[in-house]
Amino acid sequence: MNQTGRLLTAFGTMAVAACGGDGSAPTVAAPQPPAVVVTFVSETVRVEEGETAEIMAQYRTNTLSTPLSLAVSPLNQGAIPEDYELSGNTFDIPAGQNVTGTAAISLTALVDNQVAEGEEVVALRLEPPEGVRAELGPNLEVRIADVGASPCRGVQVVATPTELIESPRSWNGVPGCYRSATLELALERGAQALWIDWEGPFLPDGFWGCGEEPLPAPIINDKPPAFNLAEWTHASLPEGILQTLRVEWPEPGPLTLRFRGVGGACEGSPTLTCAGAGCELNR
Repeated sequence: MNQTGRLLTAFGTMAVAACGGDGSAPTVAAPQPPAVVVTFVSETVRVEEGETAEIMAQYRTNTLSTPLSLAVSPLNQGAIPEDYELSGNTFDIPAGQNVTGTAAISLTALVDNQVAEGEEVVALRLEPPEGVRAELGPNLEVRIADVGASPCRGVQVVATPTELIESPRSWNGVPGCYRSATLELALERGAQALWIDWEGPFLPDGFWGCGEEPLPAPIINDKPPAFNLAEWTHASLPEGILQTLRVEWPEPGPLTLRFRGVGGACEGSPTLTCAGAGCELNR
């Protein structure tokens, strides 16, 4: 046989091997179903600071030979680990075939001294152990609502994020800046009398510009606000009284308010400090 004949024979042998001994199409193994399918019962859970929410997952086993501890991994999206506590970090799923059920852990939103955080988010992700075929649902979003802080017994304070405002007041063409925030004080019925002392900033001798340092120049017209209670409203509610105060102060501040009450209702005379990062209660 010549060289060409040997090459044709070799290619013919390769073709038979690729198609199978009888020339039929190759056999492809059917995909294996996941041993277990797990999804969160809901896509979003909302909880207020100080409250606890139940986090539930539903599962279905196909052929799970041994019990499974499915990890729950938090992904902080604005929230930090100090903002919440999980009762556990796994869902326990029993072994079996065609077994369905639910598993649950709880998340407690912790109360802190921040009063102008807004909503914080932590996402929970399901993570199977290595070597387990699992079909997992999307992440769960837990939204934590800020309820403020309590400077005195029977009093809750919440603040909006502080806002930097460039005012029409200027000196030599340089605009002035001040900050603004809205405070909501909820007083329960029967709460003791409450005083709020303004501890600064007071009107400076210089002009407060939009930078980090004040400009050493006098203001002749339209001084920027030092103690400016821009708005103060009262509303009677079934559970008590809601007072809303909109305050303004020169940039960079910070603004400091001190709470005082009778009969030890405001123990330690706590202060509320507001600056660019927000408002925080200091005891």
